[in-house]
Amino acid sequence: MSEEQAAAKIPQTLEELKAFASEHNIPLEKIHMYLDQDYPWPKAYGIYRDGDEFVVYKNKANGVRAIRYRGKDEAYAVKEIYLKMREMGMTAKAANTMRSYDDPNAIETIDLTGSDSEQNWNSSSRTNNRAANWRKMPGIIIGALCLIAGLFITFLNPNHRDKYERGYYRYQDSYYYTNGSEWFSYDNGYWAYVSVGLVEDIIADYDAYSIDISAVDVDPCYYTYAYDDDDRWDNDDWFDDNDWDYDFDNDWDWDSDW
Repeated sequence: MSEEQAAAKIPQTLEELKAFASEHNIPLEKIHMYLDQDYPWPKAYGIYRDGDEFVVYKNKANGVRAIRYRGKDEAYAVKEIYLKMREMGMTAKAANTMRSYDDPNAIETIDLTGSDSEQNWNSSSRTNNRAANWRKMPGIIIGALCLIAGLFITFLNPNHRDKYERGYYRYQDSYYYTNGSEWFSYDNGYWAYVSVGLVEDIIADYDAYSIDISAVDVDPCYYTYAYDDDDRWDNDDWFDDNDWDYDFDNDWDWDSDW
Protein backbone atom coordinates (compact mmCIF):
# COMPACT_ATOMS: atom_id res chain seq x y z
CA MET A 1 0.00 0.00 0.00
CA SER A 2 1.34 3.43 -0.96
CA GLU A 3 1.66 6.32 1.50
CA GLU A 4 -1.34 8.00 -0.16
CA GLN A 5 -3.43 4.87 0.23
CA ALA A 6 -2.35 4.40 3.82
CA ALA A 7 -3.39 7.97 4.58
CA ALA A 8 -6.86 7.26 3.18
CA LYS A 9 -7.65 4.35 5.50
CA ILE A 10 -10.56 4.49 7.88
CA PRO A 11 -9.29 5.61 11.28
CA GLN A 12 -9.60 2.87 13.87
CA THR A 13 -9.24 4.93 17.04
CA LEU A 14 -10.44 8.30 18.22
CA GLU A 15 -6.88 9.60 18.24
CA GLU A 16 -6.40 8.42 14.64
CA LEU A 17 -9.62 10.20 13.65
CA LYS A 18 -8.47 13.46 15.25
CA ALA A 19 -5.11 13.15 13.49
CA PHE A 20 -6.86 12.41 10.18
CA ALA A 21 -9.04 15.52 10.47
CA SER A 22 -6.03 17.66 11.33
CA GLU A 23 -3.86 16.25 8.53
CA HIS A 24 -6.52 16.89 5.88
CA ASN A 25 -7.54 20.32 7.21
CA ILE A 26 -11.15 19.30 7.75
CA PRO A 27 -12.95 22.31 9.29
CA LEU A 28 -14.55 20.53 12.23
CA GLU A 29 -16.18 23.64 13.65
CA LYS A 30 -17.73 24.56 10.29
CA ILE A 31 -19.28 21.11 9.89
CA HIS A 32 -20.40 21.04 13.55
CA MET A 33 -18.24 18.01 14.32
CA TYR A 34 -16.91 17.55 17.87
CA LEU A 35 -14.30 14.83 18.38
CA ASP A 36 -13.59 13.65 21.90
CA GLN A 37 -16.15 16.15 23.22
CA ASP A 38 -19.55 15.82 24.88
CA TYR A 39 -20.83 18.98 23.21
CA PRO A 40 -24.19 20.05 24.73
CA TRP A 41 -25.53 22.58 22.21
CA PRO A 42 -27.90 22.06 19.22
CA LYS A 43 -26.74 21.25 15.69
CA ALA A 44 -23.78 19.04 16.43
CA TYR A 45 -22.28 15.64 15.71
CA GLY A 46 -19.79 14.16 18.11
CA ILE A 47 -17.99 11.28 19.73
CA TYR A 48 -16.55 11.00 23.22
CA ARG A 49 -15.42 8.49 25.81
CA ASP A 50 -17.69 7.69 28.75
CA GLY A 51 -15.73 5.40 31.03
CA ASP A 52 -14.90 2.33 28.98
CA GLU A 53 -17.61 3.10 26.39
CA PHE A 54 -17.69 5.32 23.33
CA VAL A 55 -20.71 7.48 22.54
CA VAL A 56 -21.58 8.71 19.04
CA TYR A 57 -24.35 11.31 19.02
CA LYS A 58 -26.21 13.98 17.12
CA ASN A 59 -27.75 17.03 18.74
CA LYS A 60 -30.70 18.05 16.58
CA ALA A 61 -31.80 21.61 15.88
CA ASN A 62 -34.19 21.54 18.83
CA GLY A 63 -31.43 20.38 21.17
CA VAL A 64 -32.70 16.80 21.50
CA ARG A 65 -29.86 14.29 21.43
CA ALA A 66 -30.00 11.12 19.32
CA ILE A 67 -27.50 8.44 20.30
CA ARG A 68 -26.08 6.72 17.24
CA TYR A 69 -23.90 4.29 19.16
CA ARG A 70 -22.88 3.54 22.72
CA GLY A 71 -20.53 0.68 23.41
CA LYS A 72 -16.97 -0.54 23.86
CA ASP A 73 -16.15 -1.07 20.17
CA GLU A 74 -13.96 1.97 19.50
CA ALA A 75 -13.34 1.10 15.84
CA TYR A 76 -17.07 0.82 15.15
CA ALA A 77 -17.84 4.08 16.93
CA VAL A 78 -15.08 5.90 15.08
CA LYS A 79 -16.25 4.51 11.75
CA GLU A 80 -19.79 5.79 12.38
CA ILE A 81 -18.63 9.38 12.91
CA TYR A 82 -16.10 9.06 10.08
CA LEU A 83 -18.88 8.03 7.68
CA LYS A 84 -20.88 11.11 8.66
CA MET A 85 -17.80 13.29 8.17
CA ARG A 86 -17.28 11.71 4.75
CA GLU A 87 -20.93 12.27 3.82
CA MET A 88 -20.63 15.95 4.70
CA GLY A 89 -17.43 16.26 2.68
CA MET A 90 -19.00 14.65 -0.37
CA THR A 91 -22.07 16.87 -0.02
CA ALA A 92 -19.88 19.97 0.03
CA LYS A 93 -17.89 18.72 -2.96
CA ALA A 94 -21.05 17.91 -4.93
CA ALA A 95 -22.52 21.34 -4.16
CA ASN A 96 -19.33 23.05 -5.30
CA THR A 97 -19.29 20.98 -8.49
CA MET A 98 -22.85 22.01 -9.35
CA ARG A 99 -22.10 25.67 -8.65
CA SER A 100 -19.07 25.54 -10.94
CA TYR A 101 -21.32 24.59 -13.86
CA ASP A 102 -23.74 27.46 -13.27
CA ASP A 103 -21.68 30.41 -14.52
CA PRO A 104 -23.28 33.67 -13.38
CA ASN A 105 -21.31 35.59 -16.03
CA ALA A 106 -22.72 33.61 -18.94
CA ILE A 107 -24.39 35.82 -21.56
CA GLU A 108 -27.97 35.03 -22.58
CA THR A 109 -29.18 35.72 -26.10
CA ILE A 110 -32.56 37.46 -25.88
CA ASP A 111 -35.05 37.82 -28.70
CA LEU A 112 -35.42 41.60 -28.87
CA THR A 113 -38.40 41.38 -31.22
CA GLY A 114 -40.75 40.25 -28.45
CA SER A 115 -42.34 42.19 -25.63
CA ASP A 116 -40.48 42.91 -22.42
CA SER A 117 -42.51 40.28 -20.59
CA GLU A 118 -41.81 37.70 -23.31
CA GLN A 119 -38.11 38.55 -23.25
CA ASN A 120 -37.94 38.22 -19.47
CA TRP A 121 -39.90 34.94 -19.51
CA ASN A 122 -37.74 33.46 -22.27
CA SER A 123 -34.54 34.53 -20.53
CA SER A 124 -35.69 33.11 -17.20
CA SER A 125 -36.82 29.88 -18.84
CA ARG A 126 -33.50 29.41 -20.63
CA THR A 127 -31.61 30.18 -17.43
CA ASN A 128 -33.64 27.70 -15.40
CA ASN A 129 -33.36 25.00 -18.07
CA ARG A 130 -29.61 25.53 -18.34
CA ALA A 131 -29.18 25.34 -14.56
CA ALA A 132 -31.33 22.20 -14.40
CA ASN A 133 -29.31 20.54 -17.15
CA TRP A 134 -26.01 21.39 -15.49
CA ARG A 135 -27.25 20.10 -12.15
CA LYS A 136 -27.91 16.74 -13.76
CA MET A 137 -24.38 16.49 -15.19
CA PRO A 138 -22.60 15.47 -11.96
CA GLY A 139 -25.22 12.79 -11.35
CA ILE A 140 -24.81 11.40 -14.87
CA ILE A 141 -21.03 11.33 -14.59
CA ILE A 142 -21.17 9.83 -11.10
CA GLY A 143 -23.73 7.26 -12.25
CA ALA A 144 -21.42 6.14 -15.05
CA LEU A 145 -18.53 5.87 -12.61
CA CYS A 146 -20.74 3.88 -10.23
CA LEU A 147 -21.52 1.39 -12.99
CA ILE A 148 -17.87 1.03 -14.02
CA ALA A 149 -16.71 0.66 -10.42
CA GLY A 150 -19.42 -1.89 -9.66
CA LEU A 151 -18.52 -4.02 -12.68
CA PHE A 152 -14.84 -3.78 -11.82
CA ILE A 153 -15.41 -4.96 -8.25
CA THR A 154 -17.66 -7.80 -9.41
CA PHE A 155 -15.17 -9.21 -11.89
CA LEU A 156 -12.22 -8.61 -9.61
CA ASN A 157 -13.81 -10.51 -6.75
CA PRO A 158 -16.41 -12.99 -8.09
CA ASN A 159 -16.73 -14.69 -4.70
CA HIS A 160 -17.85 -11.50 -2.99
CA ARG A 161 -21.19 -11.74 -1.19
CA ASP A 162 -23.01 -8.55 -0.32
CA LYS A 163 -24.60 -8.11 3.08
CA TYR A 164 -27.68 -6.63 1.40
CA GLU A 165 -29.09 -6.91 -2.11
CA ARG A 166 -27.36 -4.06 -3.90
CA GLY A 167 -29.76 -1.78 -5.74
CA TYR A 168 -32.38 0.96 -5.64
CA TYR A 169 -35.73 0.76 -3.89
CA ARG A 170 -38.84 2.85 -3.34
CA TYR A 171 -40.60 2.65 0.00
CA GLN A 172 -43.33 4.97 1.32
CA ASP A 173 -42.65 7.56 -1.41
CA SER A 174 -38.93 7.70 -0.57
CA TYR A 175 -35.97 6.34 -2.53
CA TYR A 176 -33.31 4.11 -1.00
CA TYR A 177 -30.07 2.55 -2.18
CA THR A 178 -27.75 -0.06 -0.73
CA ASN A 179 -24.22 -0.68 -1.95
CA GLY A 180 -24.29 -4.09 -0.33
CA SER A 181 -23.00 -2.93 3.04
CA GLU A 182 -24.71 0.36 3.91
CA TRP A 183 -28.02 2.09 3.21
CA PHE A 184 -28.72 5.57 1.86
CA SER A 185 -31.86 7.63 1.23
CA TYR A 186 -32.49 10.40 -1.29
CA ASP A 187 -33.44 13.74 0.19
CA ASN A 188 -33.47 17.21 -1.37
CA GLY A 189 -31.05 16.31 -4.17
CA TYR A 190 -28.56 14.31 -2.10
CA TRP A 191 -28.04 10.75 -0.95
CA ALA A 192 -27.55 10.47 2.81
CA TYR A 193 -26.54 7.58 5.04
CA VAL A 194 -29.44 6.04 7.00
CA SER A 195 -29.79 3.34 9.62
CA VAL A 196 -30.94 -0.18 8.80
CA GLY A 197 -33.94 0.31 11.07
CA LEU A 198 -35.59 2.49 8.42
CA VAL A 199 -35.41 -0.16 5.70
CA GLU A 200 -36.43 -3.34 7.52
CA ASP A 201 -39.51 -3.76 5.30
CA ILE A 202 -37.35 -3.50 2.17
CA ILE A 203 -34.95 -6.14 3.50
CA ALA A 204 -37.90 -8.42 4.19
CA ASP A 205 -39.06 -8.27 0.55
CA TYR A 206 -36.53 -6.77 -1.85
CA ASP A 207 -38.50 -7.59 -5.00
CA ALA A 208 -41.57 -5.68 -3.80
CA TYR A 209 -39.69 -2.39 -3.58
CA SER A 210 -36.99 -2.70 -6.24
CA ILE A 211 -36.99 0.02 -8.93
CA ASP A 212 -35.07 1.08 -12.02
CA ILE A 213 -33.43 4.34 -10.97
CA SER A 214 -33.16 5.49 -14.59
CA ALA A 215 -36.96 5.50 -14.82
CA VAL A 216 -37.40 8.18 -12.14
CA ASP A 217 -36.13 11.74 -11.80
CA VAL A 218 -33.44 10.89 -9.26
CA ASP A 219 -29.67 11.01 -9.70
CA PRO A 220 -27.84 7.71 -9.05
CA CYS A 221 -26.18 7.32 -5.68
CA TYR A 222 -22.50 8.16 -5.55
CA TYR A 223 -21.80 5.89 -2.55
CA THR A 224 -20.81 2.97 -4.73
CA TYR A 225 -18.60 0.58 -2.83
CA ALA A 226 -19.52 -2.07 -0.29
CA TYR A 227 -16.91 -1.96 2.46
CA ASP A 228 -16.40 -4.36 5.31
CA ASP A 229 -14.55 -3.65 8.53
CA ASP A 230 -11.18 -4.55 7.00
CA ASP A 231 -11.40 -2.20 4.04
CA ARG A 232 -9.26 0.93 3.95
CA TRP A 233 -11.11 2.92 1.26
CA ASP A 234 -8.02 3.32 -0.92
CA ASN A 235 -7.99 6.31 -3.26
CA ASP A 236 -10.95 7.90 -1.49
CA ASP A 237 -10.58 11.64 -2.19
CA TRP A 238 -13.60 13.26 -0.58
CA PHE A 239 -11.28 15.40 1.53
CA ASP A 240 -8.97 16.51 -1.31
CA ASP A 241 -9.28 19.97 -2.89
CA ASN A 242 -12.49 20.57 -0.97
CA ASP A 243 -13.02 24.13 0.24
CA TRP A 244 -16.11 23.02 2.20
CA ASP A 245 -18.09 25.93 0.76
CA TYR A 246 -21.47 24.72 1.97
CA ASP A 247 -23.87 26.14 4.53
CA PHE A 248 -24.01 23.27 6.99
CA ASP A 249 -25.64 25.54 9.57
CA ASN A 250 -28.78 26.20 7.52
CA ASP A 251 -28.81 23.76 4.58
CA TRP A 252 -28.05 20.57 6.50
CA ASP A 253 -30.81 18.35 7.88
CA TRP A 254 -30.59 18.92 11.63
CA ASP A 255 -33.98 17.39 12.46
CA SER A 256 -33.29 13.75 11.65
CA ASP A 257 -31.87 11.29 14.16
CA TRP A 258 -28.71 10.96 12.04
